[in-house]
Amino acid sequence: LLACGNQTNTDTIRWYGYVWLNLEFLVYIYAGLECIQNGSFFSLCTITGTIVFAGHVIEMDRKMWKMIDQCRRKCPMLRSISCRSHKIIDNQLCEHNRVTYLVISGSRELFSYILYAFLLTNIPVNVYLISRSAIEQQKLIDQFILWGIVFVQLVVLIIVFGPLAWCAKVYHAPAKFIPILQPMLRSSSGWLWYKIKYEDLYHRLIDNGPKLAVSIGTVRAITYMASIEFMFMYIGYILMAFSQIIETNING
Repeated sequence: LLACGNQTNTDTIRWYGYVWLNLEFLVYIYAGLECIQNGSFFSLCTITGTIVFAGHVIEMDRKMWKMIDQCRRKCPMLRSISCRSHKIIDNQLCEHNRVTYLVISGSRELFSYILYAFLLTNIPVNVYLISRSAIEQQKLIDQFILWGIVFVQLVVLIIVFGPLAWCAKVYHAPAKFIPILQPMLRSSSGWLWYKIKYEDLYHRLIDNGPKLAVSIGTVRAITYMASIEFMFMYIGYILMAFSQIIETNING
């Protein structure tokens, strides 16, 4: 009877242990899904907002290029902006400044810290997974899972950084037409104030100062060059893992 009682207590403890283990597992899954959901929400908000702003800048730049082409065709020798184009120039300048202000202020207040936390949690995990896959002998299914996680994180990085880098390029696109526009703004026609403002905007766009883009904390603005650097970093980790695997197989 004592043996049966001990067996019953052991079975009861094991039963409760399985219940608590399953509950903890469900809690971890729920917490992970919540983190993924929150991160996806903020990332989509960042991407959507910047794409909408970039589309607005593209529309204003298209109007500016159209106005410049019309002035070239109508006055090929004089090439001066008429007073009727005052509203287009004023709107482009004001809207571009407003959009870049919203992007930079939103980045400083919220999005830059989220992206910085994303990289801080993404890079160490990938380093650990790649190192473990390269150094330790893993089963085929385990290696497939590890490399699958790394690949998914790389895809997420491309999805997040790609549109933001494109938006940064759009915000700096007025630097292409400003040198063409400046000679057309005659000082005698009341365009002096706009010449000064566009000169200031041009130097802000081309100088090696803070980029008009969403940034990663206070480290780096998200541009095509920054995205390429992160891509090379991931490729370097992958090549390091493959070199370790090849060296292990040769020594073995």
